[in-house]
Amino acid sequence: MAMAHRSVIEFEDAIMTMGHRAVIEYEEAVMTIAHRAVIEYEDDFMTMAHLAVIEYEDCNDHGASCGDRV
Repeated sequence: MAMAHRSVIEFEDAIMTMGHRAVIEYEEAVMTIAHRAVIEYEDDFMTMAHLAVIEYEDCNDHGASCGDRV
């Protein structure tokens, strides 16, 4: 449980540090990242937190438009 709890905190930290952009992206219909993250969050905190960060970084690394919205 300690590890799962830590993952939840890490996810919340990610939301605080870079999550404002992610929320805007979700509202602007970048659904591949946000919808998957929500489903994974319901299933598994650790997987969800990992996927959310990976998806966000991947979006920026490949120059997708989602990284440009602030």
